[in-house]
Amino acid sequence: IGGDGVARGYANREDLTAEKFVADPFVGGRARMYRTGDSARWRHDGQLEYISRLDNQIKLRGYRIELGEIESVLSAHPAIAQSVVMVSQDTNGSDNLAAWLIASGQNQPDNASLRNHLATLLPDYMIPAAFTWLDSMPQTPNGKIDRKALPAPAWAGTLASEARVQPRTDAERQLAEIWSTLLGHADFGVHDNFFAAGGHSLLAMRLIVQVQESWGQELPVRAVMNRDLAGLAALIAPEQQVVEERALHASHQPLYFGDEKARLYGIYHAPPMGVPAKVPVLICQPLGHEYMRTHRSLRLLADKLAGNGHPVLRFDYSGCGNAAGDSDQTTFGQLERDTALAARHLRELSGQQALSAVGVRHGAYLVQQAAITGACVLWDPVTDGRAALKRWRTLNQEALADLDRYRFAQHSDSETELLGYTFSTALLGAIGALTAPNLPDSKTTTVIVSGDDAGYRYREATVRHIPDTQHWDSLEHMDDILMAWPAIHAIAEALA
Repeated sequence: IGGDGVARGYANREDLTAEKFVADPFVGGRARMYRTGDSARWRHDGQLEYISRLDNQIKLRGYRIELGEIESVLSAHPAIAQSVVMVSQDTNGSDNLAAWLIASGQNQPDNASLRNHLATLLPDYMIPAAFTWLDSMPQTPNGKIDRKALPAPAWAGTLASEARVQPRTDAERQLAEIWSTLLGHADFGVHDNFFAAGGHSLLAMRLIVQVQESWGQELPVRAVMNRDLAGLAALIAPEQQVVEERALHASHQPLYFGDEKARLYGIYHAPPMGVPAKVPVLICQPLGHEYMRTHRSLRLLADKLAGNGHPVLRFDYSGCGNAAGDSDQTTFGQLERDTALAARHLRELSGQQALSAVGVRHGAYLVQQAAITGACVLWDPVTDGRAALKRWRTLNQEALADLDRYRFAQHSDSETELLGYTFSTALLGAIGALTAPNLPDSKTTTVIVSGDDAGYRYREATVRHIPDTQHWDSLEHMDDILMAWPAIHAIAEALA
């Protein structure tokens, strides 16, 4: 690709820039062309015909995906001897990721366990919608896998057939018919998720439209993402909701708690039934835009810990996240009291007095208010509050200048407005005064560090240095959901 629209290169990747951005022989001078990695040919009619990628990378619904990365994670599963992942069209003609697998023994994991395995290492958009088991892979005459000869994928839901519950109410049955039409199969139960059963964002939009036409109600996109069929049917027709007790892979319970106004909001992650109970874990999140950027990583961390048997509470302080609106009145003392209330509520929910905790960035200081008696993890605690605030202000100005969603505030010069949050002067002063936090009075403390910051030097803690995947201060990653898998695994290991 050449012309005025070619970028200048990859940020902080001189090697990749030199490889992909080459001199433009048709223009000369300093003009450059970009190697896309695609193979194409000129046809006799003058049209350029796309053939394939030169590597194993594909682009699906806006995401660039390395298929080999998915295959590598699948093949690491002890029950899988070999795997192939490709893009395949489902019965509706929509492109989806599909995996073909060969078992290493007699046991073949169900779709749910395969998805849970992949979810610990890969983002949602890299998890195949279909898993097909084979006795052997088809091969070409020269012994390579013949991808064109692979059978049609087995599009199905996440739960094993014996675990599926069929629709029980009129709303569930009607919604199941809509799902079946959109997905092109009916191999799911009321406890399957639309996306896990093979849906994607475009089909979700069609689902919302059809629900609107059938019931006159507009489903929130978040509900389609997070709820199973039974949960969506309960939103549409609450009078038909089936009350039941069942084991969940990850039970997320939204709740309000705190003082008499119940102004604190949190998500309680309950361990699945049958998993031995472990010490509850309180997750103290960072503040401001760092809260926003770590939201998904902390949700994945909470799911992983709950799957290991830890009851988990991740909550919003007053003035953060879902409780936003009074951050300009909040003080650090209020945040400390909020943390103590959350710790008390987690003890009540779990029925246990001992607590472990994870404190992220500014949250590392707040876990000290939770009277932690179990293991404690400090994830990238701020060691210089003044420097952190200075970087926040720089990042704020860069965002106001470069991101369209901040253009309405481009001329704002408020000292207390930073990246969508207006902080009280008292809170900013308290943040600026932060230094390396004192270690909580817990049995064991682990500090998870991104990079090699010399500020993290603790005599009484185990320090784990993780490759710098967080990009706390990078505008380039401002809109990325931080997928800090190495840190998530290290935290789970420390708390175990």
